Amino acid sequence: MATAHPLGAPILHLWKAQIENYEFLAKLSCFTDNFTSFEFLLATSIESAVDYTGTLNDNAGGRTDVAPTIKEYNTECVRKGQLAYETFADTVSRLKNTTVNKKDWTQAIDDAATKAKVAAMDAIDDAAQRAKDYIGKLPERARDPAAHLFIAGTKVVLNFFATVWDRIKEVLASIAQFFENVWEILGASVRAVGAAAELAVVYITGAGGDQSVRLVGNDYVGPQHGTT
Repeated sequence: MATAHPLGAPILHLWKAQIENYEFLAKLSCFTDNFTSFEFLLATSIESAVDYTGTLNDNAGGRTDVAPTIKEYNTECVRKGQLAYETFADTVSRLKNTTVNKKDWTQAIDDAATKAKVAAMDAIDDAAQRAKDYIGKLPERARDPAAHLFIAGTKVVLNFFATVWDRIKEVLASIAQFFENVWEILGASVRAVGAAAELAVVYITGAGGDQSVRLVGNDYVGPQHGTT
């Protein structure tokens, strides 16, 4: 499905516009640290229990590689987000061996947090671009279902990133208040982000069937039905 521009501009494919809209919202969420819209979108997707993988397979002309390829773009995005947090955590951890200086420590952690945010937005851009390039080469009838599967995975990615930002803010707050247990908080955060990453990948790939989903601000909730 496409819309022709009245002045003869290039045709805008709806599936591509949908990916770009979600890409914009995803980056805006990372930039503003506000993931409320994606929490709602993910919850809505879970409740609707749409079989995005099945729909794509039905329209992929017998190809079995399309859905796994689409999912891989999102799982790689999760892994990049996890790596960005681990890099942030390493930066903070190295401060343990330096002289306590609130101003310098705060600046170093702020800089590390900014780098993590940029890395996340770059990962979102890369995943979206790779998806658009790949989907554009698929048969026409497979493009919309492929885009819908990618977008469903993007919702999970962004809820994972929300967990990352929550943990970053927790570390920032503990440093700002010079909590004595900041290093324990940091270690717990690394483990929590790792667990959230694994759960996001399982949910994106559908590897475990009925899954619990990590929503921002909550422990695991479930069981929920439907996989991306």
